[in-house]
Amino acid sequence: MTSHSFPAACQQCGQEYRVPDPEQNYSCRDCEGTVLAVEETSAERCPSCEEPLEAGQAFCPACGEGVGEDQEEVPGKSKERRRQASRQLVKAFGFLKLLRVFFLLGVFISLLAMAGTLFLVKENIFPLWMVYLVFLMHLGIACVKFIGARMVFYRPLFWSVLLAGLVTLARTIDAAQNDFSPVWTVGGLIWAGLFWALVPATARVRRLIEENPDLHIARMITGSTRRSSGLSGKELLADQKLAERRAWRKSLMICGGGAVVSLLMLFTTISQFHRPGFEKVWENFQSDWESGDPGKVASWFPFAQRAEEQENLMAIAKDRNWGDDWPPLEDAVMTFDEMESREYGRQRVEADIPTGQGTWMWASQEQEWELQSFTLPPPDFERIEKEWVEGWNRSDYTALARYFVNPERSEGSLQRMASRRDWSSLPRVMDATVEGTGSIRKLELNTNAGMVVVSFRLVDNLWVAASVKPPKS
Repeated sequence: MTSHSFPAACQQCGQEYRVPDPEQNYSCRDCEGTVLAVEETSAERCPSCEEPLEAGQAFCPACGEGVGEDQEEVPGKSKERRRQASRQLVKAFGFLKLLRVFFLLGVFISLLAMAGTLFLVKENIFPLWMVYLVFLMHLGIACVKFIGARMVFYRPLFWSVLLAGLVTLARTIDAAQNDFSPVWTVGGLIWAGLFWALVPATARVRRLIEENPDLHIARMITGSTRRSSGLSGKELLADQKLAERRAWRKSLMICGGGAVVSLLMLFTTISQFHRPGFEKVWENFQSDWESGDPGKVASWFPFAQRAEEQENLMAIAKDRNWGDDWPPLEDAVMTFDEMESREYGRQRVEADIPTGQGTWMWASQEQEWELQSFTLPPPDFERIEKEWVEGWNRSDYTALARYFVNPERSEGSLQRMASRRDWSSLPRVMDATVEGTGSIRKLELNTNAGMVVVSFRLVDNLWVAASVKPPKS
């Protein structure tokens, strides 16, 4: 029984074989590539790579060498050298794929950093200029690394050096932010050193590509170092340049679209969650306070309270004889809720004015700071004592009643008190003393009819008479 064999060749290294079944695939013993049956022909072969040639071809379709009669004979590589180059190129492509993984890992890390920056916007931890700087820096790094992941097969040495440089820059910045912690610094240097160690290997890959451009170009275009690609050397070169330009354009389009989406997310997050730093709010409030305009100061309260607070501020300014020259707010001390950020929530500010220390309570409402309440140091009670005694001795019920919350009602009450005791006028005050401190005071009037006690309390930063206790009858 006669056995038949058929010519075959490895699709990667070009090693020729004889196989029993032309319909079956086999594995190459040299490079483990796929061995397929080929048509047996006695056609002329390329003197450089021994690729079968068709009649009239001036260039080898695999390596691009001139083979026409009018071409000078150029000594080509041996089949063994070509097989070795093919195997080395297969390993080189595996190394470039590893580099691409590093690039894509860098893109992922940069995207995480961008997401963290958006979280910082929501927390209002850092100033807005720093948020923009950090976000744009990571966006740029993500774009560069994404382009590198796509272009590393075309310019391996350039992109490997760029990747190592970016890693070194990132580790340097991290070390600076961590006050050059020894452990963090050494770890960062080791990590960056690993990437620089890849550069010499990438240089060898580039040299291998330069020595075997036909195999590299074929792999770039067809996905393998197939010699039977049907493309001439010049066609492969042209297609490689075209593929590189297309890869650039597609990478830039993807990065541009990603950058637009990222910036929209940043601006949306800022508009929704960013609140101005409270220090700036307090600075603006100080300016309005010291202008002596009750309307400007009242504008810091919620809208529903502004009219009432403006009247209260006018009364305070009149009661304390401020006029248009309100006392300056100095040595402000800001206290923030323990569970709240510096930039939102509730704020307590204590500041000094010439007569003592005042307190201003703030809260963040609908992304804006609003003044909730304020407490000033108690006004001078000696003036209240003097005015009350003078009004009492004059039996001026109207002057006395204005110290009560409801003057009209209080004036009638004082008149009825005198009438029940058959006082034609209020008994004269011989001396007066003040008891108490803080927001509650008692004015004791020693009159010729007995002891009269008038209670005062501080309401909205004004002394208000709460009650009058006449002498026992």
